[in-house]
Amino acid sequence: MATLDEDLAGEKDWRLFIGDNYYEYIPKWRKFKARGFHLFFNIAVLFLNVLWMLTRKMFLLTAIVFAIWLVSLVGIILALEALGIYSGSVGFFVNCGLLLGVGFVGDWLYYLHSTKKIAQVRQEYHNSESYKDELVKAGGAGGVGLLAFLFVIIVGVCLFLIALSNALGGAWK
Repeated sequence: MATLDEDLAGEKDWRLFIGDNYYEYIPKWRKFKARGFHLFFNIAVLFLNVLWMLTRKMFLLTAIVFAIWLVSLVGIILALEALGIYSGSVGFFVNCGLLLGVGFVGDWLYYLHSTKKIAQVRQEYHNSESYKDELVKAGGAGGVGLLAFLFVIIVGVCLFLIALSNALGGAWK
């Protein structure tokens, strides 16, 4: 994998991949290099979280973050209910922890995602006239894919909660 300096040197590829918002990301990624660490708070990621990730076409990372959220939330609630000490505020604190965590690493995750996708397009289309078109297609903000993925997640969560409720004998009242 190329270094951050090498990646940012090919700024034309980044601009094509990221789209109109490239001016927000390139300076942040340069700050990563200057600081020597990769945390950078992004308020949009804090509030939009997985929706932000979906708009950046980070589908696998979205699924991973969503699964971590769902498993941790349900697991903590079930464990505390079993101990008889469940409080409704637990879900709030689990959500806040995940939102803050992704809010701090979201830009770095997007950098890693972008690096991987640009390298894939470069490898597949490097001698092709359609290289620039493929970069634009691979990056930017999602549309139909976002809606389809969101629908699948919502249906999946609903089915999971129904199954969980049935397994617990209707304990989720």
